[in-house]
Amino acid sequence: MKTPICQHKYDNRVILRMVNACNSYCQFCFEALRTLKVDSGKSNAGRSSFQQSLEYIKNTPSVEEVILSGGDPLMLTDNKLDESLAAIREIRDDLLIRIHSRALTFNPYRITDALIETLKKYRINAFGVHVCHPFELSEEFQTAVRRIQSAVPIVFSNMPFLRGINDNEETLHKLFIDLYRMGVKPYYLYHFMPFSPGSSEYKASINDAIAIMSKLKRRISNIALPEYVLPHMKGKFTVPLFTHPQEMPYFETLNGKRYYRFINWQNEQCEWLDN
Repeated sequence: MKTPICQHKYDNRVILRMVNACNSYCQFCFEALRTLKVDSGKSNAGRSSFQQSLEYIKNTPSVEEVILSGGDPLMLTDNKLDESLAAIREIRDDLLIRIHSRALTFNPYRITDALIETLKKYRINAFGVHVCHPFELSEEFQTAVRRIQSAVPIVFSNMPFLRGINDNEETLHKLFIDLYRMGVKPYYLYHFMPFSPGSSEYKASINDAIAIMSKLKRRISNIALPEYVLPHMKGKFTVPLFTHPQEMPYFETLNGKRYYRFINWQNEQCEWLDN
């Protein structure tokens, strides 16, 4: 965290955590626990922290992309979002700007005329929608997507892998293909965060996800297939799709718990507690 709201985890991009509030508690979100706390100690994007963040981005040439996240940046009013995007776009003409939101499945009417004009005016490069299940892809969702597509060149989706919700081949097949049909690129399938709300109920095993995604890789178009990743504290890791379960690089701890071990993007060894 370079400022109270600006996180610089990867070399070329920063995340601005614009608000604490969100429409939902996505189980791949590092901020899920924070959005559950009414009196969170973490800051919203106040004038001071936002200005500090702008200065950091201006003075860090390696930053090529700014990602607006939260919480959910669409919890801001149209006027506030316009003001914030104007300040970010002013930093550099070629700066990439991306927005992530859960609003389309909870309140698709949030995609107002004023918001679309703002997205056009500040040349937003990509818009990420968060979904879990094909049932969320309502007519209102599709209408909201089409409106965003009129202003933003790339619309993609992030999805959590949830036991009892979408941890089967048929459901994920339909989710990925339906998104592809409406021009939304299925981007990441995130494994359930071990400390997210509902972890005891919704956390599936890595083996299950690999088995399903390995089958889907041979059944649907690659453009409709997301990367299957672990959202680790030290960075996302794309899980290889193994052919045989015995190829899985597990090791057992003394207490019998099963871990998945991998090398992250910084060549550090990481561990993931699996089911």
